[in-house]
Amino acid sequence: MKRLATILLIVLAGHCVRPESGAVADTLGYTQTSTGNLGTANTITGQAWTASSTGDLNKWRFNFYTNTQDVGVTCALYLSSDRSLVACSEEVIVPASSNGWFEATPLSPYTVNSGTRYIICVWAQGTSSDEIIHYFNGSAPDGDTVQVDLSRTYAAESCPTPNQNDFRYNGRRASLYIVYGESATSRVRRFSLIEENQ
Repeated sequence: MKRLATILLIVLAGHCVRPESGAVADTLGYTQTSTGNLGTANTITGQAWTASSTGDLNKWRFNFYTNTQDVGVTCALYLSSDRSLVACSEEVIVPASSNGWFEATPLSPYTVNSGTRYIICVWAQGTSSDEIIHYFNGSAPDGDTVQVDLSRTYAAESCPTPNQNDFRYNGRRASLYIVYGESATSRVRRFSLIEENQ
């Protein structure tokens, strides 16, 4: 006798889920929450890190504080070798009186390459009292915070390409990183069709 059973697997409390096989996401940058405050108004702020694996760029994550107004934020990714821009994010509006982690997704696909050193950056509108990224002031095992001072006004989803001499380093680690290498096949499979023969 042939029996056809359809099993519905959904992601809800108390239900079973069956994940598909797929790549596990990696992170690059400083993933911890810090308490120092660093203004990012019309100034690109970020840090340099070396990728340990290869995978598609999925998103930026940044720990941000805002004061009295909503703030537009755009993220960027540069090659450390020649400071060339390789990826820019959509604009994220961080509401006034926020304090926490936020995410931005790339405007176009980019593959992060193992062994390549990148500068992961965030850029915001407003004034120095209205948009703050948290940072830890101390030596980093790999990352060096780098600031790029820009004289032009913030522009949403339009990452600038600074001159190489615009980059300057200090000992701060910004709470800022990228997530990459997450495969589309790593999403949960919600339906599974099982055929049993008896």
